[in-house]
Amino acid sequence: MIEFLEAIRDFTETGGQVLLVIGLLIFVMWLLILERA
Repeated sequence: MIEFLEAIRDFTETGGQVLLVIGLLIFVMWLLILERA
């Protein structure tokens, strides 16, 4: 389990920021879709 947490920490240091940006883009698009609906 500790190894898994360390792997997550390494991932967030490298690709986590990219994933965060993609998540924010999806969130904004989702809000825009809700506004139109």
